Amino acid sequence: MAITPKINGSLKESGDLFTLPKDRLSAKGATEKALVLAERLQRLPGYENLELAPVDSAEATLEIAFAEGPEGGYKLKVEQEKVTVEAYGEEGAANALATLYWMLRDGKGTASGCEIIDIPECGYRGFEIDSSRHFFDTDTVKSMIEQLSLRKMNRLHWHLSDDQGYRVESKAFPSLNSISSYRIEEDGNKYGGYYTQEQIKEIVSYAKARGIEIIPEIDVPGHVVSILAAYPNLSCRELPIAVTPKFGVMKTVFCAGKDEALDFAIKVIDEVAGLFPFEYFHTGGDEVPKDEWKACPHCQERIKKEVLADEEELQSWFAEKIIGRLRELGKTSICWNDALVSGKQSDDIIIQYWREQGTYCSDELKKGRKWIYSCFSNFYLDYTPDVTPLRTAFAFKPVLNSGELLTKETGLLGFEAELWSEWIPTKVRLEQMAFPRIFALADRAWNGSDSYVEFLERCNKEVERLREDGIACFSMEEADPE
Repeated sequence: MAITPKINGSLKESGDLFTLPKDRLSAKGATEKALVLAERLQRLPGYENLELAPVDSAEATLEIAFAEGPEGGYKLKVEQEKVTVEAYGEEGAANALATLYWMLRDGKGTASGCEIIDIPECGYRGFEIDSSRHFFDTDTVKSMIEQLSLRKMNRLHWHLSDDQGYRVESKAFPSLNSISSYRIEEDGNKYGGYYTQEQIKEIVSYAKARGIEIIPEIDVPGHVVSILAAYPNLSCRELPIAVTPKFGVMKTVFCAGKDEALDFAIKVIDEVAGLFPFEYFHTGGDEVPKDEWKACPHCQERIKKEVLADEEELQSWFAEKIIGRLRELGKTSICWNDALVSGKQSDDIIIQYWREQGTYCSDELKKGRKWIYSCFSNFYLDYTPDVTPLRTAFAFKPVLNSGELLTKETGLLGFEAELWSEWIPTKVRLEQMAFPRIFALADRAWNGSDSYVEFLERCNKEVERLREDGIACFSMEEADPE
């Protein structure tokens, strides 16, 4: 079966052949997921008028039931008259119907009889979209979600705030939209935008129906120039500043010594967290220059008052206040590994590992915390394929800078690929940089296989499918120049 990711379990074929009626899909159970399948099948020639008919009887052509099992896994049985799914959770139902869709699509409305057991190797299979450096409209975000869902990815990390723009409608702080969401480019043109709260709810609903949870990121206390453009009083020096069109690490950050800066950050995160009914919330914590803190009397007074060793511990203190609020909201915090430098971060936060200077993360393995592996040399897809080819994205080992291996036993949840958008201004470029390289992560995170040759055979098929669907992508030769 030429689908990606490859089945991680068993496939037993029978001599049956299931043919989908062209006008009606009778389904019992998981109506939301079945509706997504029906909408996908309407793309097939002759099935444009296919409608979903929810039923409660044995007349169902498609029957979905839920059972206990590893989250995201499923059993799928295709017979001559009926398809049955035993899904392990809502995500399992979405994954089963993604498999069924590919079978029916490849068979032009028919599927060979079989029994499939398919269970993911990793529970976390993620992809990041940066809407701050360049703003992507709702249709683009939904299109990416659809393609990720079809490859059984289950997390979208959505980077919504950075120096170059704040992208969430704020009713508590309207200046975040009128000022922080727009910038003047170096050519003098105004650029930007933001997602209304209604648009975010629409995208959240769209993702949930496809088995994907969205993890919003509001990066603090660094990467906040766009916010400080509207509220300069929250910085150390309180100097007027504009939303920047430039990329890189900016030295102007939140003042960790001011109560109003901390209160503001908590209120903003409160507002954003309320839009995303999922477990995780990402608070960033990477690339926080300490230059202004070292010269700031408010920050130095905070260090003295809280008996902190230095500015690294000051960052941890600031982060802990926000993380504590997220706990109250029932959220689990994710931070970049930069947040661990002080050694003072809570053990219950999830660490996203991207790049480490030194070996401080090695000590954290003993604390029993959870990890997401996103090493930039394998998974930063904003790097062109001559730097990060397809084979590099596929052939990875989750190791720390110390050489220690992350495993399930040491808290590894899974993997995530990043697509920072500094040099990705359009939907077409976004798709090209993502596809087909993201399939390397999708495949290995699902089945754990390390057979690159076998993967390439299936990946060729995926490129054909992308082009049939009008999705831009690199050719296999471009994706792997070697």
